[in-house]
Amino acid sequence: MIDLAKHPYIPLSNPEKQMEPVLNFCEAWGDPLILDYNSRKMILMPFAYYLNHFCTADEVEEIQKQLDEYRRESLYLRSSGRF
Repeated sequence: MIDLAKHPYIPLSNPEKQMEPVLNFCEAWGDPLILDYNSRKMILMPFAYYLNHFCTADEVEEIQKQLDEYRRESLYLRSSGRF
């Protein structure tokens, strides 16, 4: 369980303009952030945090394989002009 008192709280007023810096901060912080938009609280967590805290070693390995495959396909599509 995530202890909400131990994580930065970020109120959002304009998510379209604020999300890129918030995502960058979340990745640099390395732990979940609490976002508040329109009185709705959400938790944003870095991918590595998710893998380390919520996945088994086998799941992490499978996810990494899927990501590697996706990256290879994306590179192929970009290099071939299809993307």
